[in-house]
Amino acid sequence: MSNLNRLRILFEIIDAIRSTVPASFCLAIKLNCSDLSEGGVTMEEALSNIKMIVSHGGIDLIEISGGTYSNFPTSKADVELSEAKGSKKSEGGEAYYTNFTKEAVREIRKVAEETGQPSPALMHTGGFRSRRGMATAIAQQETDLIGLGRPACLDPSLCAKILDPLLPHFSCPDPPVPGVALWNLLIPVRIIGAGFKTVWYTWQLHLMADYQPPDLGCSALGSLRAILPLGKIQAGVAFMGAAIAAALLAWHWTS
Repeated sequence: MSNLNRLRILFEIIDAIRSTVPASFCLAIKLNCSDLSEGGVTMEEALSNIKMIVSHGGIDLIEISGGTYSNFPTSKADVELSEAKGSKKSEGGEAYYTNFTKEAVREIRKVAEETGQPSPALMHTGGFRSRRGMATAIAQQETDLIGLGRPACLDPSLCAKILDPLLPHFSCPDPPVPGVALWNLLIPVRIIGAGFKTVWYTWQLHLMADYQPPDLGCSALGSLRAILPLGKIQAGVAFMGAAIAAALLAWHWTS
C-alpha cells in the first residue's frame, strides 16, 4: 500500500473536521518520525507523509515524536541504539529527533510555498529538558514549538519556570525511577522498564489530581497503584490470610 493510500483516511478526517468548525479552530496532528522498530515507519517515509499532509492542507500544527509502546525511548541513547545501521547519527543537543525536525521544518515551508497552503507550525516532543536547549532549538529553526511530556507530570508550574527570565539556567527535573534498573535486570525485556516508567509518571499525575505533591521516592512497583486497586488487593489478601489462619486453628482444635 502506498503512503498516499495510507493517508487517505486521515485526509477524509481532516476535511470532515474542517467542514464543521470555524476557520479559527486550530487543528493539530501527532506523527512519528520513526517507530524505532524493524518494519515500522522510517524517517524517510515520515518526511514523505508530512509533505503530502502540508500539500493537502487543513492542519495548523504537526507534532513530531517517535517510538512505540514496545520500543519507547526514555533517553537520546535509546533513540540512537534503535536507529537503523548506517543512518545519520543524531547531532549534539538533548532533543531526540533534531536531524528529522530540521529537515521537516525546511520541507514544510518549501511545500507550503509551492502549493500556496498555509505553513503548519512544527512541535518537537522528546528529550528537551533545559531552557537553553529549548531556546537554541527554536533559534536555529530546528522546530517552531517545544513539546514536554514526562517533565510536566512532575511540576504543574513547569512552563512558568521555563519562561521566567530570573531562571536562565533552569532545567526540567529528570529523576531516576526507583526500582526500574532492578526490573530490567530481573526481566531483560525492554518494554518492562519503559512500561514501569510510564506507570510511575502516571502515578505522579494521580497524586497531583488529588492535590498531593509528586512522590519521587515511590518505587516502580509501588506506582502500579495508578492502574491496580492495590488497597483492595491488600485488604483481600489480609482477609484471605485471616480466613486461612482461622480454618487452620479450627482444624487444629477439632483434630
